[in-house]
Amino acid sequence: MRPDRQPLIRQLFDDYIALYSTRDERLIGRLSTQFSGYASRSDRLVHTRSEWVAAILQDFALVPQHMRIEVLDLCLQDLAEDVVSATALVHVRGPDAGETPAGQVPVARLVLVFRLEGAEWKIVHSGTSVPSGPLPQGSSAAMVRLQNDHRVLQAQLQESTRALAEAQQRIDAMDRTDSLTGLGNRRQFDHVLQQAWERAQRAATPLALVLLEVDALRHFMDRHGHLAGDACLQTLAVTLTQIVQERPGGLVARFAGDAFALLLPGATFDEAQGLAQGAVVAVRSLALPHEGSALGRLSLGGGVAALVPVRDQRADELVRAASSALARARQAGGNRVEPQAD
Repeated sequence: MRPDRQPLIRQLFDDYIALYSTRDERLIGRLSTQFSGYASRSDRLVHTRSEWVAAILQDFALVPQHMRIEVLDLCLQDLAEDVVSATALVHVRGPDAGETPAGQVPVARLVLVFRLEGAEWKIVHSGTSVPSGPLPQGSSAAMVRLQNDHRVLQAQLQESTRALAEAQQRIDAMDRTDSLTGLGNRRQFDHVLQQAWERAQRAATPLALVLLEVDALRHFMDRHGHLAGDACLQTLAVTLTQIVQERPGGLVARFAGDAFALLLPGATFDEAQGLAQGAVVAVRSLALPHEGSALGRLSLGGGVAALVPVRDQRADELVRAASSALARARQAGGNRVEPQAD
């Protein structure tokens, strides 16, 4: 392990212990959106962040007082440049444990996995387990009460967790969906872009972006009305989705009012350029009347960029390259696709 990594992993572990033992809800902000986990004496595997958030809040509500956590043994592992883990044996003492002898406190096994997401280390997995069988003779009254509460509330917690997860999924979907076209909105695009960028960095594979803009949409709406403009954008959303749907992992999103983004993981520049030109031809072939256009029908302008992300590069470099190419297409009158600058 590199000398600088051990203090980093230990600090991530210590921060977790401090936040959990003091029942600090800032712990929730440390969780990755791609989370899994399991809790001690539970028969459920948690698949989503929202489920774990519910479990944490339930835990904190049952025992709001500070816990005492003694680390008995600790193993730190540097698994990859952006993935580290900490495995520990701990004693967890409830608020009523007092000076209970260590031999009467159950040993818990804790596994934490952290991943670097952007500029922050996030918890992607948390697993806690205790030895099977009854609690040792003389265990603290708080621990006994916790186990009884757990059995009584388990069914209620599972039901509330499911309801919370479903509600959170609906909220997330609404928050990341463009209400007019049904496509992902800019928030969804930014989220997917960051994930695709990190995967491309790790695998050293290309990532392409096509930005497409309706030529003179304002004139179209002035002539035909806002409802016609909305219908036009909905038609374009369907057309672009059909074009991209055969690309594995491809995303079509509404990038701005009159602009769409086509994110193409694994696509080379030439592949993205060909797809963009195909989209321009397909929209032109729809022959939607547009008296404000030199063609007399609806058309698109596009900008194309593709990069193989390297370390320390940011995803917005790809967006800037495609945006710059789109601006050149706009200045040239639209109905064309411009490549990223050399």
